Amino acid sequence: MKRMPILLCLACVAHAASLEAAPLRVACVGDSITYGAFIPDRENASYPALLQTLSGGRIVVTNLGVSGHTLVKTGKLSWWNSPAFAESAAFAPDVVVIMLGTCDTAEPEKLDDYEPDLNALLDHFAGLPSSPRILVATPPPVTTIREWKLNWRLNHRIIPAIRRTCKARNIPVVDVNSAFKGRHHLIPDALHPNAEGAAIIARTVLDALQSLQFLQPVPSTIP
Repeated sequence: MKRMPILLCLACVAHAASLEAAPLRVACVGDSITYGAFIPDRENASYPALLQTLSGGRIVVTNLGVSGHTLVKTGKLSWWNSPAFAESAAFAPDVVVIMLGTCDTAEPEKLDDYEPDLNALLDHFAGLPSSPRILVATPPPVTTIREWKLNWRLNHRIIPAIRRTCKARNIPVVDVNSAFKGRHHLIPDALHPNAEGAAIIARTVLDALQSLQFLQPVPSTIP
């Protein structure tokens, strides 16, 4: 009888160790930037794929980026109406990283809906059976004068809405936008980061996951 508490403790330790060893399931929600549009070998070089690689096996990622899609529900192509919406729940994520807004800048007449629809999307993910933790990333800048209106809407409508919403809900913001300061050359077509830019996003998200203690620090052997 005296051995029973010891056996129970050992079982608890083993169970805890198995849970710790399980990789973190991260759903990356977004548009063509998350998808990895125009990146050669995007299956391995998009930011979600690189996030998984850089984690050293501590993360398993699903790429739920859908090109041309908006966060606003009434957008011409809305992420809400894409197959990725259902896939996000089926994946049973531990963490959801949302980076939507660049495509919304092309539909200025609907920008008033961005903030309420962001709240609705956060409510949706918060209600998933897996109870994921949520991060919202500010999209990269739009980098040419020709597209200055899109960048103005991004900086004055989309990003402030993200910050207000996340502050009110105590949800972390990952500042991907600022990560491209002085690195506009990594967005050669003004909208889509190249492979090096995707690596910047992956490292920025990974740093956030670690600083928030959603993930233990990556071993120093990871480049």
